[in-house]
Amino acid sequence: MSGKTATRKKKPDAALDPKEVPIERQCQSCDCLFAADPRLQPDGTWELGPCPATGKGRKKCGTVHVYVPEEGLTFTRAELDAQAKVEDSKAEAALAPYLDGREYDRETFIREARFFLGQALEGAIEAGKRLVALREVEGYGDFCKILEKDIGIPTATAYRMMKLAERAPLFPTLGKVKRLSTAYQLIELSDEDLEEMEQTGLLDGKPIDELDRMTVRELREACRKLKKENTKGEEQVKKLRRERDSLRRGRDGELTELDHASAQALKVLAGLSLVEIEDGEREAAENYFISIADALEAVRVNLTNTGGPR
Repeated sequence: MSGKTATRKKKPDAALDPKEVPIERQCQSCDCLFAADPRLQPDGTWELGPCPATGKGRKKCGTVHVYVPEEGLTFTRAELDAQAKVEDSKAEAALAPYLDGREYDRETFIREARFFLGQALEGAIEAGKRLVALREVEGYGDFCKILEKDIGIPTATAYRMMKLAERAPLFPTLGKVKRLSTAYQLIELSDEDLEEMEQTGLLDGKPIDELDRMTVRELREACRKLKKENTKGEEQVKKLRRERDSLRRGRDGELTELDHASAQALKVLAGLSLVEIEDGEREAAENYFISIADALEAVRVNLTNTGGPR
């Protein structure tokens, strides 16, 4: 046999047999030993007790041991309860400045948070109006100094507020969203996208009501997608315009050449004296000249209608 002794790997605490849980079995209050096995609790701790020992006054000890796997230690239930009260008191003290002397109520605080977020948007629009006025009257140089020294906001923030103030009257939906960050993303869209949003109540296929539930990242991606599609559409329009202009230039050149050739041909034909043609050929010559003139005119009309020769 090998001189090495086999070692058994320790199983996770939650999978331990109760007899293997490293919980203190000697009562921390009365030094008696717990005869029962610990019980696994929903929070992952192990509980042993209550201690059934009785003292001189025939009162049961009642101590409960709790083993906390994360710390690898055994506490009494009384110790954990006292610790929880201290932590709750600290949490309440930290929260107190934000409750304004009131009890916490989930629905009330959700409703009030929405209200003040709406106020933030309205405030940004109103501030933007004043900033536009300051910029126009004071000039760019003094305006930047005012932002830095008197108002104390970055230039980029000021210009976002100003852009919001300028576009909100044109697109009322901008003033109806609940988050300022949502409005800031929307003002970067094109007029066409915002106009469509006003008419359909949709942005990239999503109802406007859902915009405030989207994360900033999701909303930014949706806006970036629309701007990319607009850029692609604008490039296609520019390409079509270039092709149209090229066809027009080609057609105009052809028509100029045709007009010149037609004029020369008709001038030559008009200069011919039918008197010099024998009487037997007069009618045939007249018909021939008329056919040439009609053909030239037909070619010119066809070029005009079709945009040039293929």
